[in-house]
Amino acid sequence: MRLNDHCIVIISVMVVLGGCAIGKIEPRGDLFAHMHDARDPTDSALP
Repeated sequence: MRLNDHCIVIISVMVVLGGCAIGKIEPRGDLFAHMHDARDPTDSALP
């Protein structure tokens, strides 16, 4: 089971193993890429 990009947990019958890689996770530059896109008028979640 992946916890994030660097850590993993393995659950077996007899033992639980976990480990994380050393290093820095690169930030995502596309977080606000679609912030100013036009809204879809058929979206039912909008008022």
